[in-house]
Amino acid sequence: MNPFALLMFITTVSCGLLGMYSFYKRELTGARPLGFLMFAITWWSAMYGLELLSNDLQQMRLLNRISYPAIVSLPVFVFMFVMAILDRREWFTVKRVILLFIVPTIVDLAMWTNEFHWLFYRVSEIDTQWPFPVQKLVHGPLFWINIVYTYVLLICSIVSLLREWFYSERAYRTQLGIVLLGMAFPILVNLNYLFKILPVGIYRPDSGRFFLDPSVRGFEHF
Repeated sequence: MNPFALLMFITTVSCGLLGMYSFYKRELTGARPLGFLMFAITWWSAMYGLELLSNDLQQMRLLNRISYPAIVSLPVFVFMFVMAILDRREWFTVKRVILLFIVPTIVDLAMWTNEFHWLFYRVSEIDTQWPFPVQKLVHGPLFWINIVYTYVLLICSIVSLLREWFYSERAYRTQLGIVLLGMAFPILVNLNYLFKILPVGIYRPDSGRFFLDPSVRGFEHF
């Protein structure tokens, strides 16, 4: 089997179990948004794993489209998780949640209609230079809208955590520090993928992928 696909399926199973555990402990602070985050990663990694097993370009494109509702939701769920563990309950109003999902909805529609305008991916073709075929993607302007929105929510989350860290007691600082440190490496991996600083081979950590590590770190709160 494609080893990268196997890695994605391992992620699928582990995050699916973590998502179920989160909802089992849903009475705890932050458990529900963390559960939604885990299920979104589960859906994305499953679709990406199937894409890596495919040899057909149209099938690859379809699986990538199917995965995108989960991908574009990830920064929203991360932001909601951070607001929850910081006990910012005023954020959890229906109006604010709807507003948070406006950009992801637009991005997802752009992704599904890409073959009509080619503004999300400028190029989508099969790359055969690897031991197995993969989809080669060149990002268009609408893709970068999603990246900007993702990092705006991520920066807001980090700033909120840092502010809480500075004014918290030592015991709570440890938990917040674990979440913050957990964000560092996957963010660097994602930036490397976006700007091709170092070669990463065939691995494609999409815009939401780098949330996996800090999300798992979030279980320190449980």
